[in-house]
Amino acid sequence: MSRRYLTILLLLPFLFIPQRGFSQTIRDSNSKLIAKISGGEIRDSNSRKLGSISSDGTVRNNSGKKLGTIQDGRILNENGLTIFKYDDSGTVRDRNGRLIYKISNGEIRNSSSKLLFKYDKTPIFIK
Repeated sequence: MSRRYLTILLLLPFLFIPQRGFSQTIRDSNSKLIAKISGGEIRDSNSRKLGSISSDGTVRNNSGKKLGTIQDGRILNENGLTIFKYDDSGTVRDRNGRLIYKISNGEIRNSSSKLLFKYDKTPIFIK
């Protein structure tokens, strides 16, 4: 898997509709702050901007380069090809249907149920 796709995969916990005043905190399995999304901006634990998610689901890196789009239950690469799919239950799968991870109950777990991240608010999945 290319670095670009890995970047998008790491942004999947941020599948939230950016809204004015909306914020979401993402922590690792030890509750250490990883990142925060607020006003559509994604920042790391040192408040450095990592990227953004616009209200239309476009994901950009810190330089403004489009990494992909979140729409209709799919994560598309910059060329519009589906690389991940997700559903309202928080299940994220690759384009071949293999489970990548599950987002629920304030946690993000991989396909082996290992805790990867924690979040503080219920996600609103972009559809």
